[in-house]
Amino acid sequence: MSTIRVNPILRYSDIFSEALNLPSENDHKQNIKALIVGLPKKTVLQASAHFAGYFDYESSKFNQDAISFLDNYFGYTSNEVKLPILKTVSDLQRSSATKLQIINTITSLTLFNWALEFCEGPDEITDHDRAAFEITLLKAYLYLNEVLDSKHTNAIKTVPHSGIEGFIRMQFTVALPDYEFSNVNLPKAFTCQIIKAYWLFSHISSHQKYQQLISSLLAKLMLDSIYPIYSFFIDMAFESVKRSEGAVTIDLDPNDPDIEHMERIFQYYTTVTGSESDDFRFLRTNPFYEVTRGEFRIIYPLFVVDKIYKSWYFQFNELNMTLEDPPFKVKALKGEYGKKITEEVILVNALSGVFRSGANIRFGEALCDSNGKEFKQAPDYYVRDSNNVFWFESKDTYLTAQSKASYDYGEIEADLEKKLRTSGISQLVANINRVYSNNLEFDQITQPKKIKFYPILVLHDETFNSPFLNYIVNQWFIEDLQSGADPCVNISNVNPVVILTIDTIINFNQLFRRSPHYFELLLRRYADHHLHAQNNQQVITGLSFFHFAQSFCLKKKFLVAPIKSCLGRLCIISLWVNSILQTKIELVIHR
Repeated sequence: MSTIRVNPILRYSDIFSEALNLPSENDHKQNIKALIVGLPKKTVLQASAHFAGYFDYESSKFNQDAISFLDNYFGYTSNEVKLPILKTVSDLQRSSATKLQIINTITSLTLFNWALEFCEGPDEITDHDRAAFEITLLKAYLYLNEVLDSKHTNAIKTVPHSGIEGFIRMQFTVALPDYEFSNVNLPKAFTCQIIKAYWLFSHISSHQKYQQLISSLLAKLMLDSIYPIYSFFIDMAFESVKRSEGAVTIDLDPNDPDIEHMERIFQYYTTVTGSESDDFRFLRTNPFYEVTRGEFRIIYPLFVVDKIYKSWYFQFNELNMTLEDPPFKVKALKGEYGKKITEEVILVNALSGVFRSGANIRFGEALCDSNGKEFKQAPDYYVRDSNNVFWFESKDTYLTAQSKASYDYGEIEADLEKKLRTSGISQLVANINRVYSNNLEFDQITQPKKIKFYPILVLHDETFNSPFLNYIVNQWFIEDLQSGADPCVNISNVNPVVILTIDTIINFNQLFRRSPHYFELLLRRYADHHLHAQNNQQVITGLSFFHFAQSFCLKKKFLVAPIKSCLGRLCIISLWVNSILQTKIELVIHR
């Protein structure tokens, strides 16, 4: 997919003319409680998880118009009620000349959350009750759609700019909070998670400091190794990837010899109660719910896939806080994890083979002095190939759930500036000055004035692929570079800053390696067509580098696989990870 396209969502007020008589105009929590409190929890949870399974915005099934969806949705409602609704939606689509979208992930997960907390109706309902249930559930869903749409509308009002800059920031503010849910490519995410997990566990299996953390988790689950946990999540992710639509339900076989530990793992990662939290934090932590004894359902497939790699830091951090001080507790875990794992393990492995062997490539210990002390303001990864310098700054950071949920440009911008401008951008500007003044301790450049500098921010959360974000960050970079550049710097030799998420590097590793200078070519082409402000038509695309590279491959008819072609086969990666977990991480549980 080269651009992000989401149809307008259908709202309550688009179909129903009568007022809902809700308890509060602005308290959406109380309003949704009033709507769903009498509905059967089991059925609403099933419907919500089923709707959350329709997250693929490119599948023909998902993109069918609202008429087709509603025609399939109604099973018990009489034609006297159903047909006027279908006509109203048909007229709306005809007058607007666009398809309307009913199902969206944010509404589905929000409904699931509130159903856990509020629904109190009986599990069994009659066919007559089902007709009323269908209408009430539709009203509740469309009410939540209306709330989401109002957030988008209010987001536009928070943008202080006008003209093309205002348009860019408006699009950015509306798109960023929803990006993770409106742009899911589950197979790609699954592949990257498994590759990063292999690198992660290859590293921590040989470092004693992490062993107590893993042992603490195993003690909770009464397991002797981490292999069953990992095998479990890979199996669950496979079920999610191969599913075509709707919810994924897992029935445990009572005759399975592993049923006891399977049930313990399911129970440990099962959501039991709803909670109001930004960014669905509790559902991410516990991505399953129990339907009946021995029957579990996946709430949202991406949350299960994220358990393979992404969630481990959060699990380790939670466990680390329960441990005693060293030797058991890992001191400054966030810094240790971010430096040793995301920079020196994940980033280094992801960039493996991208640059020719004759280039000056520095990372890790190669950026330290003879005493092992890191040079001041050293890059996370440095490459000089002839007169081209590629400077990578890795930031394992996330936007706060509060700023994303605010749909407020000012709040999101402040969070972004704190996370990316005050550290990443400022470091890049300072080091551009060092390169052009030939003041690097680890590389002596003979002709610094001829250097072409490629600044790259490597980020570890896919939210940073959101449209227009790279453009906005590059505007900050230009401002800071122009105000802070030494006289020796030829700004025309500095490429715009490019944001690469770590999954982008993994997914397009083979593309970058097509020839010795392909990576440089792609950086320049992306900057020229999507980051320079001279041509408004180009700026309006708002493409991230990931979407640019994907579109580039489609146009060139390139087929690329992550890291190596054999790793594109998910079954091979699965066996690869399972192998290392079985052979290297057999831990003694400390009770």
